[in-house]
Amino acid sequence: MSAVDHAAEARRIVADGEAAVGKLREAHEKGNYLIADEYGKKAMGCWAQAQVHATLALVEQQRIANLIALASLRVDPLDFPPLRHLAIEPRDEHSVQPVATIREGLGLA
Repeated sequence: MSAVDHAAEARRIVADGEAAVGKLREAHEKGNYLIADEYGKKAMGCWAQAQVHATLALVEQQRIANLIALASLRVDPLDFPPLRHLAIEPRDEHSVQPVATIREGLGLA
């Protein structure tokens, strides 16, 4: 499975939506209201899809930021609160890492 560039996909879909709006305007000017309505539906679908991809792009950016923050974490594992074993485990004497299930979920395993 290949990774999706969600930001690029959002931009592509927005361009499709803008094209649909242009065709909507043309159809409306010619009095083809049913055709204009169909282009309006297409544009609305494009905006919804673009919003999903833009949100996923932000999620990926946050994931990367979290990985950077985790990689820079240098503390004594005993300084973490109770139940820490559910999320982190010692990596070495002065650092921690996510537990295996979290590493797998982040694609680090």
